[in-house]
Amino acid sequence: MTRALLALVLAGCAPTLVWHGRGPERRHELRVEEDDEGQRVLLDGEALARGEAVGLAALGWTDAGDPVYALRREGRWHVGVGGALGPGHEAVGAPVIAGRRVVYPALDDDGWRVIDGGEAGPPFASLLAGAITLAPEGRRLAYVGRDRAGAHAVIDGRVGPAWDDVLGLRFGAKGALVLHAGFDERGAALIVEGEVALRVDDVRELSVADVAPAWAAIGEAPDGRQVVRGVEQRIVARHPVERADGLALAPDGGAVGWRDEAGVWVDGAR
Repeated sequence: MTRALLALVLAGCAPTLVWHGRGPERRHELRVEEDDEGQRVLLDGEALARGEAVGLAALGWTDAGDPVYALRREGRWHVGVGGALGPGHEAVGAPVIAGRRVVYPALDDDGWRVIDGGEAGPPFASLLAGAITLAPEGRRLAYVGRDRAGAHAVIDGRVGPAWDDVLGLRFGAKGALVLHAGFDERGAALIVEGEVALRVDDVRELSVADVAPAWAAIGEAPDGRQVVRGVEQRIVARHPVERADGLALAPDGGAVGWRDEAGVWVDGAR
């Protein structure tokens, strides 16, 4: 065998680099390679898993430096964390990562579920895209699922009541507070920790404080538009306005600001 022919044979056997990147603080390198048998995931040169394909959109890292990836094997999609590969599903969505916690949407025969640490949540006909939310360091989990009854907020595993729509799901106060807006034939409601704190015709904007269990909303009420500030389920201030947008809440929840065509307002004063 000539040197040229040998070089061509060896080149044909060498894996092709599909993707590579480094984790937190650039301590570890993750590579996705492809060869005649499929694709594989390698961490610092050591193979973690092999399958028919790797979902590049699912690649990520936990705070502990473990790589997160999606891998198709024998027609089923698995999500892996480090060297541990999860159960197979018909389809999976991009994982959501906070701290060391990894959750992801998955489709099976019963419908869509959120998988959390290998445990499957309740089945839904669909999950609201982009609504899977983890509190800082992964302390709490919330998402929106839809079934025949309507849209439900699922918070820490508890399925809330059905609404025509659920929007604005978010955590505040470093995860100590969760709120969202629910919409039905009566109008809109602001739900704080599973309880209705405010009923209005419509909710235009929501904001939540970073460090305190406080929130603010721009709502349409029968007597006009208003900016409302609350703490937990209590309303502490209402400001009637003609127009308002750009809602902002102080980190400690002690003041709320907004703007209109006249300028910027804070707690009702310019």
